[in-house]
Amino acid sequence: MPPSGQILRDEKPENTLRFLTFNVNGIRTFFHYQPFSQMNQSLGSVFEYFQADIITFQELKTEKKSIFKWGKVGGFYSFISIPQIKKGYSGVGCWIRIPDSNHPLYRALQVCKAEEGITGYLGVKNGKQPAVSYRDDTSQGIGGYDSLDSDLDEKTALELDSEGRCVMVELACGIVVISVYCPANSNLSEKGELFRMRFLRILFRRIRNLDKMGKKIVLMGDLNVCRDLIDSADTLEQLSISIVDPMGGKELEAQRNEEAMRFIIKE
Repeated sequence: MPPSGQILRDEKPENTLRFLTFNVNGIRTFFHYQPFSQMNQSLGSVFEYFQADIITFQELKTEKKSIFKWGKVGGFYSFISIPQIKKGYSGVGCWIRIPDSNHPLYRALQVCKAEEGITGYLGVKNGKQPAVSYRDDTSQGIGGYDSLDSDLDEKTALELDSEGRCVMVELACGIVVISVYCPANSNLSEKGELFRMRFLRILFRRIRNLDKMGKKIVLMGDLNVCRDLIDSADTLEQLSISIVDPMGGKELEAQRNEEAMRFIIKE
């Protein structure tokens, strides 16, 4: 057994990719827990501990002045998105290992393009020039964008991408890594649910479009979607269903799913 608070890991073969994702609920808070509290707030040490090659974090809850600290990780490309208005809220990051030139993954992990947001309406500034959207700059944009329709005008698109919820990175091996923190609508408001459902629709449309282009998509992050009963804490509480074995999801579904579905439909 490992010491209390430590995490078991295995040695990774040199020619395999290891993907790692965390909802850190605040990048500083992440380092309060074992074994990360012993790593001097060094993301590089965390990545090496897990022997990870592609890492995505959600809910960074950091500000612009701290981006350099978390983005400057030796041996890794770094891509971070934070909210444009709500400081210290949301925020996602993606880090890609830079292998040595003689490493079998060297060419595969080369970064071709990177984007912030899901709609393509954000862009990269060039000096004092206005930002050109990813949609309009084929040298920067990954592609797969939806056309404008009643569900997505430019104003709505920019609102969806204003909360620092997604970065996309295209690699030389043809993989598009999507680091995403989808809205949860924790306040259960009608406006929040509209924002949430629109975000999910646009995200999955984009994924389908990229797939049709022949790209391989790896979606990583916190989708805030409950597929199974065991993932719905509110429903379990309201139905007074206790979880004896946290890993007993299949048994729970078989016993109580019909009852839960009747409850959800009724509500």
